[in-house]
Amino acid sequence: MTATAERGLLLSPFKVGSLQLRNRVVMAPHSTHYADRVESDRLTAYYRARAEGGVGLIVHEPVIVHPSSLSRVGKIWGYARENAEAYRATTDAVHEAGAAIVCQIIHNGRQVDGHESQMPAWYPSEVQRGGTIEISHAMTVEEIAEVVEGFVETARICAAGGFDGVEVHAAHGYLLQGFLSPATNQRTDHYGGTVQNRTRIVLEIIRAIRAELGSEFVIGVRVTGDEVQPGGLNPEDCVEISALLAPEVDYLSVVSGSLASYDRIVPEMSFERGLNVRLAGRIRAAVAPVPVLVTGRIPDPETAERILIEEDADLIGLARALIVDPQWVAKVASGATEQIRPCVYANDCRDSIGGRRALVCMVNPDAGRERELVRIEPRAARRVLVIGAGPAGLEAALTASANGDQVTLLERSSKIGGQLNRASAPKSRRELGRLLRYYQQQLAASSIELRLGVEPDTAMLRSLDPTMIVLATGAVPVPPTNAVLSAWEVLGGATLDAKHVVLQDVAGGNGWPLFAAAELLADTGHEVTVVTAATALGTGIEAAALPPLMRRFKARGVRVEMHSRALPHPEGVVVVRNDTDEERIVPGAALVVESGRRSAGVAGAWDGLGVPVVAVGDVLAPRRLATALAEGRRAGAASFAKDGVA
Repeated sequence: MTATAERGLLLSPFKVGSLQLRNRVVMAPHSTHYADRVESDRLTAYYRARAEGGVGLIVHEPVIVHPSSLSRVGKIWGYARENAEAYRATTDAVHEAGAAIVCQIIHNGRQVDGHESQMPAWYPSEVQRGGTIEISHAMTVEEIAEVVEGFVETARICAAGGFDGVEVHAAHGYLLQGFLSPATNQRTDHYGGTVQNRTRIVLEIIRAIRAELGSEFVIGVRVTGDEVQPGGLNPEDCVEISALLAPEVDYLSVVSGSLASYDRIVPEMSFERGLNVRLAGRIRAAVAPVPVLVTGRIPDPETAERILIEEDADLIGLARALIVDPQWVAKVASGATEQIRPCVYANDCRDSIGGRRALVCMVNPDAGRERELVRIEPRAARRVLVIGAGPAGLEAALTASANGDQVTLLERSSKIGGQLNRASAPKSRRELGRLLRYYQQQLAASSIELRLGVEPDTAMLRSLDPTMIVLATGAVPVPPTNAVLSAWEVLGGATLDAKHVVLQDVAGGNGWPLFAAAELLADTGHEVTVVTAATALGTGIEAAALPPLMRRFKARGVRVEMHSRALPHPEGVVVVRNDTDEERIVPGAALVVESGRRSAGVAGAWDGLGVPVVAVGDVLAPRRLATALAEGRRAGAASFAKDGVA
């Protein structure tokens, strides 16, 4: 931790409009699905935890401004007047904790499929919604006026509910960016054509809110720095638009991407860190002294501090980092940055929202469950034995130790981490190594007794005399048939002599074990063909991770054959056969298979000891990392009754 990150600009007070913020850290807005129509107690607890953790400003998740913006359940109806009272619990909680709070207000535009709203998608012009047959409705001038009033009414309700201001969402392909962008605005009236005309609706909204609520009510706008869309807004266009908006607002929040480049909206771990910083810097140079907020894969306080020092932005927006660790700011302020639980940008959070489920975090099982967290009452320390130092076992051991238990952690291999070591092997997945390093630091700072290279037997277990056992021995690969190696072995460091490798998805998971092995093989000089029987690629990964994966495959020459299977041939070739029985021969190729995993088994030397045993993670059933961490944490925190888990 550098001295500048400890005591520098990041933690310095900063003024935004009428608001004096205690520091420059902003919780950036993101959907949670923790409330439907009306603000909820769950959402209040979620924001309270981040305010208590020390952030300067919270930007509440987007609330919709008009019935035509209803895209799905789990959205707060910002235009519903009952929210004026419902918001109070949240705004009061945030203010009591010392933070300010504004609310993002949005019209979803063409990202409405009509299922919930039973209306066509409103947009400046007729545009086809990607992946559907639906065409948006070109709004009339009267409908534009109706939406402008919807933004104003929503802002009124926010003010009545105790918010310090609003942030108007004019980015990411939603309605207002649809007006701003020449790629989607083909109007010939005074809302289309020139940049001044295309910006008109946003200025009308801002000015109407200002006239209604006055200069003390903060107004920000989320703008794009680059639409990354053919025919869309380029960085120069975005600077020009920002300069038109800046005199009317208290801050600008800079992002990038659109529906045509949706993978940039919530960039996953393979994207460069701080991908929007230079875009924000260009806008800041044009709009100063209006403050500029930047978001987008800012992983640590050192990066945040450098952005401020180099004057690319005035405020640092964090969303996923604060989902993972609500105490992020407090830990920076105390100099305990090594205690920050890292976001690895795996995007389980985005995946849950995209799947129309409540937000979950892979690395923080408690996200969204703040109301359920209870203080462990003082009790006699237990002797907890954790068998297996993979993610589930590490989480169980650290949680039990933090609760005052005497913990021994056994691991049969020579290092901790389990499957994290394999998962983080490809260059594009090395962010996962941050979580592994976090666990190493936490173990070193704890009182946990770690024993590596140990295969426990009954005598050892009896000598340890545990009062409870957490079994976290993980999964093992399904043995491959008719193949040289498994993907598991490749990710573990096994090498191949063959130049050509055919990698087959036998398990059918269509997920990261397959793709990570393909990338690792390509990165080490092999010519790789991925073969899958699936009809669509990447159904086992988060949707926004697929475009960057395909770009990496293209750059490395990785070939993908769907609707196909690979067959070994005795003459040293691999035959790839598709669903119509067409065959392609790959000479001199080695066949590697992703054969899947199975539980390592729950039976062992611990049977018959008369000690409560709880299985967690993949030994219970091979699943996702998020589930392993959640089960490990619950096991580490659990109180045990005479007959097992209470």
